[in-house]
Amino acid sequence: MPTDIENYPVKELDSILSKFYAEARNKNGELYKTTTLKNTRYGINRYLTEKRDIDIMKDPDFMKSNKMFKAMSIQLKRDGLGGIEHYPPIEEDHIKTIYSSLTQMDPVSLQQKVFIDLMLYFGRRGRENLRDLKVKDFEFSKQGGGDKEHRYIRIQRDELTKNHKEDTNTAVGKMYEVKDDAKCPVKSFIKYTTKLNTNCEYFFQRPKTTINDDSVWYDASPLGHNTLGAMMPAICEKAGLGKRYTNHSLRATTVHVLDEADFAGRHIMSVTGHKSENSLKTYTGFTSDRALHNMSNVISESLRTDATSTTSTAAVPDRNVEDMFQIENDSDIIDFMLLSDSQMNNLCQDITSTKSSHGPVAACEQQQVNVNKTATYSSYPCINNFGNGYPNYPVITNNYGNININYNIIPK
Repeated sequence: MPTDIENYPVKELDSILSKFYAEARNKNGELYKTTTLKNTRYGINRYLTEKRDIDIMKDPDFMKSNKMFKAMSIQLKRDGLGGIEHYPPIEEDHIKTIYSSLTQMDPVSLQQKVFIDLMLYFGRRGRENLRDLKVKDFEFSKQGGGDKEHRYIRIQRDELTKNHKEDTNTAVGKMYEVKDDAKCPVKSFIKYTTKLNTNCEYFFQRPKTTINDDSVWYDASPLGHNTLGAMMPAICEKAGLGKRYTNHSLRATTVHVLDEADFAGRHIMSVTGHKSENSLKTYTGFTSDRALHNMSNVISESLRTDATSTTSTAAVPDRNVEDMFQIENDSDIIDFMLLSDSQMNNLCQDITSTKSSHGPVAACEQQQVNVNKTATYSSYPCINNFGNGYPNYPVITNNYGNININYNIIPK
């Protein structure tokens, strides 16, 4: 594409854009993904709007190029280039290998350890705002007292985010200490800050090649954007991993770990700074090998035909399933199941009806039924915690196929 496209007549520019959309390739001669082509188109349009006040996406004069863009987008999707390639979380074994490789005994290793801690505990983006972080942006505080005292670190600075330039980061995550652990993130943070050069205000400083004393491990100059952006690949290489992860893989790992632990989306957002739960789906859509194995086991159990086959509740723990299983196999619980609202209404109608021909029920015609809606329940569905102060509910007992209504099960 010509570098002076703003000088071409509209009709000729339309033809140039049409050809560009059809022939655009990366440096390896491969087709771009639809998202890359779309972003490039946005960039060209923004440039031309500023230079000539024309809109190549909406103006009818660019119908030819817009048709070509749509056609190429469809073709790229057919070729498997339509999806967004999201960053996968770091595998559990790999993150442990990385963590154990960081000795914290030299400037580089200590800085890499603190870098990983900040990225994981605060769910930070790949390289966003890292260059501008300053020592004063962090707050060291304590929570509780005595044996329950816990030290923590939090970021107290408002930061602009990549996707919401008009907003500031609303994340409120905290990095708490792990007592009696040599890898405690707070201890590493404190050690790192005591080794920083006081003549530089930035948090990520350039490590010294040689250490002459124990007080200062870093030069009075900050690390650059590119060095910080390549931090995770360098850590992976140093740890001897065959797989290469990016800085953003750490953010994906944070979301994945918290999602696997069943934290609500709104709580994860409070750490990562995501603006909506929909944006978390690009990370939570990943299914771990453990979950896949458990799902496979459940399906396998459902296909077994031997008499002893039962669905494994260990593979997919569910408190409700366990509760119901216990109810179904406990005759004492079954005999004292509280009536539902609909059952209660039907029984009350029968009890107060003058046309009822049922002797035992008709005999209770004058019995006043008092329904207390504030009754508390146990962990078992629909099982009442009977105790003092509760009225005499009609309780259903189901023995030998007969249904009896007993108003005197609770002493008055």
